[in-house]
Amino acid sequence: MATLDNWGEAIDLSEIKKAKRGATVQLEQGLLDFLSKTLGAGQAVALTGFTIDPKKFSDEKDAGNERQRIGAIIRRHVNHLRDEGLIANEKVSINWHPEADYPQISFKS
Repeated sequence: MATLDNWGEAIDLSEIKKAKRGATVQLEQGLLDFLSKTLGAGQAVALTGFTIDPKKFSDEKDAGNERQRIGAIIRRHVNHLRDEGLIANEKVSINWHPEADYPQISFKS
């Protein structure tokens, strides 16, 4: 290492150390098991356990934010299953049921 004025030191690229960024992903084993057994070609999954009640939110924007948060949880689980080779390597579609407000998951065709 060579000291460079008061600003720092020059280091070799092999000495770079990186800290983990962001939160650690939390995966629910029950959801992983359910998706790996039920999600397949020509099959859709209704995740009624993620039903939201829009009346509990101050406006539609807040309800939409909750749908996005849930969608991110679902995608993390699907991506994990895909990375492990437990489901097909296809993009997943998440559509919210218009009346009951729960996510419906399927592979994009």
